[in-house]
Amino acid sequence: MIKKNIFNNQFSQILILLIFSILLLSLERVLIFVLNFDYFNNLSLNIVFLSFLQGLRIDLITILTFAGIFILSAPFLTKYRKIILNSWLVVLLVIFTINLIDIGYFPYVHRHIVNELALLTNDLSFVFSVIPSYKFEIIFLILALFVIVKSWQKIINRPIIILELSTSKKITVFLFLIIFIFLGIRGKSSGKPFGLSDAFVNSQIESANLALNGFYSIYRSKKHIKYNFMPKQEATKIVKNILVGEFISEEKPLERVLNVQRAKKYNIVIIAVESLSTEYIQKKYKVANFINYLAENGIYFPNFYANGQRSIEGISTILTGSPMIYGVPNLGYGLELFEPSYLPMILNKNGYSTIGLQGSKRSSFRLDKVFENSGCENVFGAEDIRQEKLRTDEVDTTLPFGAVWDGELLRFIKQKLDSTKKPFFLFAFTENTHFPAIPPNKKYQIYPQDDFGINGYLNNLNYFDKKLQEFFETAKKTDWFDNTIFIITGDHTIGKGFVNSNLKRFSHFKIPLIIYAPKILKPKVIEKIGTQADIFLTVLDLLNLKSPFFTISNSLFSEQKYRFGVLKEGNRMVLVEQNSSNGISKIEFKDISESKILKAILQILSTQF
Repeated sequence: MIKKNIFNNQFSQILILLIFSILLLSLERVLIFVLNFDYFNNLSLNIVFLSFLQGLRIDLITILTFAGIFILSAPFLTKYRKIILNSWLVVLLVIFTINLIDIGYFPYVHRHIVNELALLTNDLSFVFSVIPSYKFEIIFLILALFVIVKSWQKIINRPIIILELSTSKKITVFLFLIIFIFLGIRGKSSGKPFGLSDAFVNSQIESANLALNGFYSIYRSKKHIKYNFMPKQEATKIVKNILVGEFISEEKPLERVLNVQRAKKYNIVIIAVESLSTEYIQKKYKVANFINYLAENGIYFPNFYANGQRSIEGISTILTGSPMIYGVPNLGYGLELFEPSYLPMILNKNGYSTIGLQGSKRSSFRLDKVFENSGCENVFGAEDIRQEKLRTDEVDTTLPFGAVWDGELLRFIKQKLDSTKKPFFLFAFTENTHFPAIPPNKKYQIYPQDDFGINGYLNNLNYFDKKLQEFFETAKKTDWFDNTIFIITGDHTIGKGFVNSNLKRFSHFKIPLIIYAPKILKPKVIEKIGTQADIFLTVLDLLNLKSPFFTISNSLFSEQKYRFGVLKEGNRMVLVEQNSSNGISKIEFKDISESKILKAILQILSTQF
């Protein structure tokens, strides 16, 4: 007769199996840490400990995602309990095996598997040809799987007492398990579910790689396409020919530095305005009077393009200096694991205080993690801004994405910069010119209000313009204004309502770029083309910083005759180029079939990231 206690019923058995599963994945993490100790050696003991804790969280998410149905059903379908638990075992063996493959793969590239397994299935002859080279590893895997199966069977074959519950208790326990599994899979109680960008304990890529496991990296990564148009050396040579700077590494052939003199410690403020479109800042619309003032008194680029059509694409491009392309994840969704260059991180290493903030909730687009991982020391969102109670004439209402008014955001920026150590770098992303265009106050409505139409957008652009003017008028009175370079641009265009839009000329990608620093830069209009990717190098150029970086872009102030940019329209990639070497500076747009340069860029980016 089995003695009844809390450790020998069907529920305790499930708990034991869950702990067993998590410990098994954690042992694999210990193995990857030991075998790659030199790689992880620059992590402090505290970060190693926190990374292991983060790893436990990721392992729990992994197990609950794929075994949650077994955990939920086994305690109640007791007749089929062993079948259900052995099905869980099969899932666990698959996860364990893939993680072991990942451990073997990791030393070669110092990152986890993303979509390489899917690529290998397209070349099974190659897979079978290399198997004999891994005899020891295969024997180890077989022995490990044998031990796991025997241990699992010992647990599930151990006599237990099946607790009989009343209907009300069954419902209570069932609901508890559903909530536990749901919260466990999400990894957090609020905001976006736990993602790859959340694996970072700090901004070090090593911390994320220690916390992650291979299986989780595979199923949470976006589809990753590897472009292969030509030999790697040829693609590298083509891309090198269109980039300016000094190439410094044989191991990383496209890593470079700018040829500059002594560094200048100017402050940098970048404001990416939601849906800011070149079309709608024209004077005829009467909603961007101050933006036009900045353009006339600063450096204005009328032929400037957004990289894509989504906010995260524009933000990722500005922060990394490389265009986002189809088939490669954005920041916040896996790009971090490929160690791109980051503008805030470079500036931080050069003594800058770095700030990232947005007008929507911190977790929107995972920008809190994006900013942290890219080197921003201080990160703020709507929750932080709202606490300061900076609203003045804006109505009190609930905004989309949990956002605050742009006026509040700009007042918060001013407040933070007043108390921030100089020199500083700030990247801000606004919100109110996004649909639906909730009106902040009737006094800003110069067109009949339409929350989902172009009139609503224009009214809110008028509001933003007035608040931007207010921001600059107060900033001019500070001790930091004269030494600050302001960069105003958009994340993408509004995407609808274009008047006489010429899709072939990509006017639906044209966003303004204004660089305003009245005490530093003389006003001018620069007609040559540029894209969001060029902001990264333009900042380094303005500051005369000679720090290594990898980007597919150039400074907007560089003198080369050939200018280029990459535009992403859904799954279509387009090269915009301008060549003045023969005196002709016509802007042309070419797709993959028309441009070898575009093919080379896509190939380099898809293999680098």
